[in-house]
Amino acid sequence: MLCSQEKRGERFEVKLGFMYTGKELESKGAKWKRYRLKEKTLYGGVEEGKVFGEKLYLKGEQHLHLGGARHLLFIGDGARWINDIAGADYWKAVYQLDWWHYQRKLRQALRGEEKLIGALLRLLRAGEGEKHRGLLRLRRMKGQGDTEKQDELQKYLEDNWEGLYGSWSLRGKVKAEEVLVVGSGAVEKNIEVVIGRRFKKRGMSWSRAGANNLLKLSIQKQDASAWEAWWQRRAA
Repeated sequence: MLCSQEKRGERFEVKLGFMYTGKELESKGAKWKRYRLKEKTLYGGVEEGKVFGEKLYLKGEQHLHLGGARHLLFIGDGARWINDIAGADYWKAVYQLDWWHYQRKLRQALRGEEKLIGALLRLLRAGEGEKHRGLLRLRRMKGQGDTEKQDELQKYLEDNWEGLYGSWSLRGKVKAEEVLVVGSGAVEKNIEVVIGRRFKKRGMSWSRAGANNLLKLSIQKQDASAWEAWWQRRAA
């Protein structure tokens, strides 16, 4: 979310998506394992969710030939428009709710109840989704704590229920098990690099057109092949 120059006090959403086909070790001899995403492709824009989803797919089709993929895993932070994109006919992707975002909402709704949070997380990680949901409902029936946030949490969970174990449904179908993730750490890192470091400094505000144009340049900066082609054209 960026501060708007056009309407003071308001904010607007910038969307960023990226795709990759797998991961590989940067160095087999390194003490700490670090992975590089294979065939990483980015697309971003200031636009409505449906339009963004269509353009993201077209970018993926151009660079990664998505239409020929047997399985697509679509990871999102739980926003309704992301879930809708994953289920669109042209994507036909398996949706996975990012557990990092879900756990953050869980801790916000049950602030200070560490024992209960621990029990809920153990059920989640063990694949006991129904027991996890039942325990949350039982806690809400007691009417204690921040009931408004608990209601928001339950709605968030129900809206994303089919994506709670989306990636697990592909086990045994995809050889590259390392890509069957339940978190979007790689997504958050790219958002920080492409958007956060340039757009989110103190006091900044943006027009929609200006943010959209600069975002396109920021994405190009991440694509070494695009810069190489640009320099070749300039040299010619």
